[in-house]
Amino acid sequence: MAVGRADPNKALNELRKHVSAGQAGLAWDMALLRERGKSKFGAGAAGMLFTKDGLEMASGSGPALYHARRLKELGIDHVIDLCSGIGGDALAFAAAGMNVTMVDLDPLHLQFATANAKALGLSSLVNTAVGDASSPSFISDLALAYPGAALWFDPARRTGGKRTVQPEAYAPPLSMLNVFALHDFPIVGVKLAPSIDHSLSLEYGASLEFLSHNGECKEGLLWISKTVSAKAPIRAVLLKGDNVLVLEGISDTQGGARESRSPLVQTQSNKYLFEPDPAVIRAHLVQRLAVDLQASSIDPQIAYLVGDTPAQSPFAQCYPVIEKFSYSRRTLQEVVTRNNVGHLIVKKRGVPVEPEEIISQLKLKGETEKIAVITREGSSRVGFLCEKPLVMDGIGADSE
Repeated sequence: MAVGRADPNKALNELRKHVSAGQAGLAWDMALLRERGKSKFGAGAAGMLFTKDGLEMASGSGPALYHARRLKELGIDHVIDLCSGIGGDALAFAAAGMNVTMVDLDPLHLQFATANAKALGLSSLVNTAVGDASSPSFISDLALAYPGAALWFDPARRTGGKRTVQPEAYAPPLSMLNVFALHDFPIVGVKLAPSIDHSLSLEYGASLEFLSHNGECKEGLLWISKTVSAKAPIRAVLLKGDNVLVLEGISDTQGGARESRSPLVQTQSNKYLFEPDPAVIRAHLVQRLAVDLQASSIDPQIAYLVGDTPAQSPFAQCYPVIEKFSYSRRTLQEVVTRNNVGHLIVKKRGVPVEPEEIISQLKLKGETEKIAVITREGSSRVGFLCEKPLVMDGIGADSE
């Protein structure tokens, strides 16, 4: 039986037959963390050591492999992993053949990270240093000790057990980038919350990416070096299996919407509705995507697109539209009744409605499953009753 479904009392009683009560509790907690760790590290989690905070803050294997790939492409062979935690990124760097110096304030995290590197056969590429990444003198010492090494900076985004969206509340604060800039690091990669403000890329002279994995925007990334520029196109990066898919352009807020206009997207029916990937939305590249899809916005402030024809793209889901209607609860009921809907999934954007509450108030007496999209068109609320999203063959976009 999987650990997550086991009876804790029975499991602990069995463990206490072999070890002390305290050791049994620690072993059980570690077993639970390893079970949770599978979502980030796959089968490898079974042999790894975690702390609760370390696991929550660690990069999953998919994003970590992407971070390593980017650094490797930039010619990096040694990475100083600041705030390394239990080694989520460091293990990926080492697996890519780079030497890694893990730095953390917590000696336990470094001990666990060292054990994890050993479990994966990567010990020869990894060393550790207990230190304070917010100390300018410590950063100076690192720069002198490891000339030519890149920096990977993953500050803690929790204070008092709660997530923070304020970069200066990170630990260390994001302004440590000004200290890093005093030294000759060839590149600094920074992992941030996906909610970061785009202006940070200009403030620190960095290129900006938003990374999506399994349909969720996981993080914002800054890349700072002499060879990249804050004026570089913003990128939405999607990880799909072994593929890295990139959409880049000028963000909608920086004139991308204006520059992306095309006669192809001026007049559209509502035959298909497109839902961009969250990374595309966070990168403000919806209008850039609209040109590729030959689609147009429902509303300039709403990240849904409509078009005449289905389009194959990994950057958006494509829903065939059955019916468009002026939204009210009563009208929605009429639409689902008319279309014999027995199960309904409700999506919404730009309107203060709760999908669960809407579904609970509907009478669904059909045999089909449909999707209702409730949104705004100017000052009016509109709804779309849709089929399930089309499944496209192939990747449908350039990959790196």
